[in-house]
Formats: sequence, structure tokens, C-alpha cells
Amino acid sequence: MRLLLIGDLATTGFGTVTMDLGRALLVRGIDCRFLSFNELGDLPEPFASRTAAMGEGWLAKSAPVRTSERIHRLFTGGLFEDGWAPDSAVIIGDAGSLLGNPVLAICPKGFPLWHYVPIEGIALPPAWLSIWGVAKPIAMCEFGADEIATLTGVRPPVVYHGVDTDAFRPVSPFRPIMANDKVLRSKAECRAIFGGDPARTWLLRTDRYMPRKAYPSLFRAVMPVLAKHPDVDLVIHCRPRDEGGDIRVELSKYGELANQVLLTGQGGRLPREGLVALYNAADLYVSTSAEGFGLTVAEGLACGIPAVGLDYSSVPEVIGSAGAVVAVGALMDNPYSYFWALPNERAYTEAVEHLVTHKHQREQLGMLGSMRVKSKFQWATAAEQFEAILSQQAAEVAA
Repeated sequence: MRLLLIGDLATTGFGTVTMDLGRALLVRGIDCRFLSFNELGDLPEPFASRTAAMGEGWLAKSAPVRTSERIHRLFTGGLFEDGWAPDSAVIIGDAGSLLGNPVLAICPKGFPLWHYVPIEGIALPPAWLSIWGVAKPIAMCEFGADEIATLTGVRPPVVYHGVDTDAFRPVSPFRPIMANDKVLRSKAECRAIFGGDPARTWLLRTDRYMPRKAYPSLFRAVMPVLAKHPDVDLVIHCRPRDEGGDIRVELSKYGELANQVLLTGQGGRLPREGLVALYNAADLYVSTSAEGFGLTVAEGLACGIPAVGLDYSSVPEVIGSAGAVVAVGALMDNPYSYFWALPNERAYTEAVEHLVTHKHQREQLGMLGSMRVKSKFQWATAAEQFEAILSQQAAEVAA
């Protein structure tokens, strides 16, 4: 089986999905090659020798003719030196960004094409049918499959993301982790490398400062907890300026309470081992975001910290019994013409307050979370499911 994966190649976000899924598929013996949205320079193996180099601007509508010729050669065996050409392809990315994007047009007409798609809300726009008329959808969660079926009339297969639980795991004296060239054996040692006081309680958020993530809602919900508990900090790991604006401007609304909000200053630059240490340094993961899967939530659970999230989209499927989910307070329009959501902020405050003040329950939920992720969200399982989907398609075509 020769499979082309089309998506980000990076160490965060959808790049994590493309690279970790790609590795797992290669382990299963599937001959994967890659086409990157990122136009990256140096890539690690096994990606460097398996990625089609299209050159700068290949996604632009004004891309030169020679780029179109190279894309055509990708599907006819004339691009890779060994004559490799794909049997099928999977696009990894959100539907909204594919509208008007030339990537759907790069595949020959009738070529077996799939779309591994996050669905983060309800009332999907009918315009997306133009995508799924070309690329068959594969959902990242049951919620997503239900919403796609509402629009298309056909329920797609579901493949959950995985988490590398060899890397993302609870720290202990028996299974230490490495970060900053140090061997770390406890939560206190993990926190120390970030300059944190082990006597304090850390609430953690690690993702992008962008509208869907609803950081202002998180701040409104968590600030009463910080005010009531001066020994609690909210730790934020993101780029301070992003699509959501400047996080420091938002925090200026809260006066001295903002002193209990700590920015790591390493958003987008922390290597995986450092991120594992950061999760282990925390006591509770907090998210107010609608998610297509919720990889950062799952990574936190894998490291043994419970989560508080939104009872919407994929989030309750990921958290399960390893934390708390909070009812929706309001739906939220988005630029892609469907609805994200915001939590009931009073209920969110109460959920965080409860877990801050009940340490034993927090620790029990943390143990449940690490076991849940290890049993339910594995890239090896995802790769097996993808192979089954693609094999069934190939058998149907052959018949």
C-alpha cells in the first residue's frame, strides 16, 4: 500500500498528527510519503527522504506552471527517484481552510482521496459538501461523525488521535523523565526547572491564543479561584501574540491577580521532553475550547493530571471520567460559518474550585487519566484503523 499524507509537518498542532500518524503507519509496513503544507526546510527522518519538495509558494493560486508539473509527476511516479506514486491519499486538516485551497485540485480526478477532519461544533455549512464530494471524510471523534452525518446523510468512520505514552507519562522515581539535560523524578523536580514553587497549585493551559480557544472566558472563570486561593497559579504556555490578540493586554484587566498568571515564554519553542515536564509540573489542566479531538487535553491526562473542559465537541470523549466537563453557556459564531461554544463560566469556576480544594480526588482522577489515554488513544491503533479503511476501499475498487 502506497499512501500520500498531505498536511502540516511540524512538532505542534496538526503537524504532530501528521508526523506521529505517519510514523505509526510506517511501522505497520505502509509505504507513506508526505506533502507538506509548511514548505519546511530541514526535516528529521523518516520524513526528509519521504517528503515531496514542491518549493516555496506551491499552495498559492499564482504558483508557477513548473509547480503544477511537479505535482502531476508526484502522481505518475516521476517525482521521487524510485518512481514512487501513491495508491491513495489522506488530507489532514480542517474543512474551512480547504475551501478555496488548491490542495483538493492537485489529485487526479477520481483518485482515492480521504479527509481526516476535525469537527469542533454544530450546524456545519452545506458549502463543505464540495470538499466531501472529492475527499471522503474520516472523523476524529464520535461528535464529529454525528455532525458530518447530519450534513451528508452518511456517517463516516471515526479514528481517534493517539498520544505517545512512552513520552507523555506520569513522572516517578521508577520512570523518570529527561528535560533540560536533567533527570526528573518528581512533580517538584519538574516544576523546579520552570522556576515554580512546589508548595503552590498549578493550573495549566498549553495551546494557541486564538478565538476558538476562548482564553478570555477561561480568565473570567478562573480568576475567582485565584482570588480565593493566593497559593494557586494559572500557567499559560502559548505564544503571547497570536490570532486572539495579545494575551498580556487581556490580562491587564485583572490588576494584581494577573501576578498569579505565569507565562512560560516558550510557546511554540518547547521541545517535547520539556512539554512532558511542564504537564508533570501541573496539578490540573484547564481548557475552555471546542476541539476536533483535544490533543493537549489528552497529553495532560497521559501525564497524570485531570482536566476541566467543555461539555461540547470531542472534549467529553477525551476527558471521560478523568476530570470534569462543564455545560455550554453560549454558542459562538466563527469565521467558518458554524458554531463553537463557551462554557457556563460560573459552573466552570465551581468545577475548578472543587478540584483545587480536593487534592486526593484530583490525584485519583489523574491516575484514571493516564490509564484512559494509554488504553484508548494510541497511534498504533489509529494506524491499524486507517489501514483497514484504506484496504476496504482498495477491495471495493478492485471488485
